[in-house]
Amino acid sequence: MKQKLLIQQKNNEKASIILLILVIIGGATGYYLFKNYPVALPNFIEQTSSDYKYVIKRSGKIVAVANKKEEAVAKAKRISRSIAINTYNHEWVYVNLQPFMILTEDATHDFKTFEEAYQYAKRNGYNKIYYKDGKQPFWQENAKLTENKILEVPLVLQLPELPRGCEVTSLAMLLKYYGINVSKMTLAEEVKKDSTPYSQDKEGRKYYGNPYDGFVGDMYNKGKNGYGVYHGPIAELGKKYVGEDLIDITGVEFEDLLYFLSQGRPVWIITNATYKSLGDNQFEMWHTPTGIVKITKKLHSIVVTGFDEQYIYINDPLSNTRNKKANRGDFEKAWEQMGNQAIIIAK
Repeated sequence: MKQKLLIQQKNNEKASIILLILVIIGGATGYYLFKNYPVALPNFIEQTSSDYKYVIKRSGKIVAVANKKEEAVAKAKRISRSIAINTYNHEWVYVNLQPFMILTEDATHDFKTFEEAYQYAKRNGYNKIYYKDGKQPFWQENAKLTENKILEVPLVLQLPELPRGCEVTSLAMLLKYYGINVSKMTLAEEVKKDSTPYSQDKEGRKYYGNPYDGFVGDMYNKGKNGYGVYHGPIAELGKKYVGEDLIDITGVEFEDLLYFLSQGRPVWIITNATYKSLGDNQFEMWHTPTGIVKITKKLHSIVVTGFDEQYIYINDPLSNTRNKKANRGDFEKAWEQMGNQAIIIAK
């Protein structure tokens, strides 16, 4: 941006000199200058925005200008996929784009979801994703991390009320960290359910609900059939309380989790109750109305609260210990085995 403003200033100075000559000498000579410098005046007209406090840009080009913030915002609202910028301090005062952005020298690529932006960045070699205002990177690949980080996340226990309610209890912890006090019981009632009944055929095939679609089974009674729920329905539920700032980051790499933690954001995840990679004998296949899923009865959900060189720190809704230690290498493998499922809040 600074480089472009310098170019604008030089163009303005050049054009101002030409205009001054036109005014002073006029006539045939002035006409000659105009014909022989066809780019000077059009550039000058386009670049007068440097004289304004605010510019509205679309696809890297200035499409409108304003002297007042209210005017700039109003204009940007009427121009799709535009950004209103304060030219004095380069602050983005209004963004009429999808919330996730990748900024390049030539364009701004915007995306509705973090997953879309993340996959695009990975495919095309971009290492930063911005969220909403574009002031600081929301995600940055290969960023230098602090050696350790531990966040003080409120601990909420799932027992005795919710023997299978680790996912909603962990969501309650995540929300409480940001001052949103909603009970685990409310979340248990509100989370989407898959009510498909359990059955098994003569060949031993098991039929049940899909945890990607909703909570499967009984959350309140361990004596009845039950399982749990995965990231999608939990993210959908969380958005009820924080809107689009609840961000499903499922699919990121383990180093990305550490980056978000280093930025002060605890992470809701799906793992297993041992925090270690499980053997194949710990998994089974279910036939569900929306496809076959591979599940483990060791399913568990916790909140990641910190890290250092050796350990990951967690709030486990089955443990009274806040910031409980888990071996970092083992924990990474267990999380990846369950599909890299993760959710954060961008506040």
